[in-house]
Amino acid sequence: MAKMVAAVLWDFAWTLMAPEPAGRWLARGLAEAGVRVRAEEQAAWAAKAAHAGFPGPATPRRDLTPDQLAAWRHRALGPEIHEAVYRGLLERAGLPWPQAAQALYRRHMAADGWQRYPDAVHVLKRLTTAGVACGVVSNIGWDIRVPLDSAGLLPYLGTVVCSYEEGVRKPDPALFAIACERLGVDPARTLMVGDSPRADSGGEPLGIRTVLVSPQPPDRRPAGLLPVLAAAQLC
Repeated sequence: MAKMVAAVLWDFAWTLMAPEPAGRWLARGLAEAGVRVRAEEQAAWAAKAAHAGFPGPATPRRDLTPDQLAAWRHRALGPEIHEAVYRGLLERAGLPWPQAAQALYRRHMAADGWQRYPDAVHVLKRLTTAGVACGVVSNIGWDIRVPLDSAGLLPYLGTVVCSYEEGVRKPDPALFAIACERLGVDPARTLMVGDSPRADSGGEPLGIRTVLVSPQPPDRRPAGLLPVLAAAQLC
């Protein structure tokens, strides 16, 4: 018989929240940098940026060199490497405004540059009301507590464990162990919810069960987190 779930750990990007659409990211980043671009030109570049994975690349570009790929895989271990990799990808995407690179990078981390999934508050509230602890475990190179708080999700989270703060990244079981220890829960009574089969299953050697969601934009995944309630035996 399965043990009653005591905690649910969550990935951040493409699980609880998603980056804003490329068009809005580009428009607001360029506006912050004081760059004026004709609407049709901006739309064309936004489409190219989206094709390259911006504003929040979930997977590396296929044309990266071995050194660039290694850097991409380690981008979540510190703010400096995260910014260097992100700005390098901006250059490779061919966006013709080098003077806007810093603003576009900052826009990626803005509180209003992220959108919560429509069912996120409902699911987190159901879990915490039932006594199930919740926390975030994220491979990230910057402080995601700001957008989580802006979206109204932070009050439901007992801990936010970020790879850049701990010096270890998923799928290393150590990152999951840190979250369980801070929540005071048994890993064998814990679920991990995320969009990456490889990264988010890293807690399985500890006994954590993995629940995968599809990394779709919020408007295309309005109820993708509801199955977590069933997995936690709350519906």
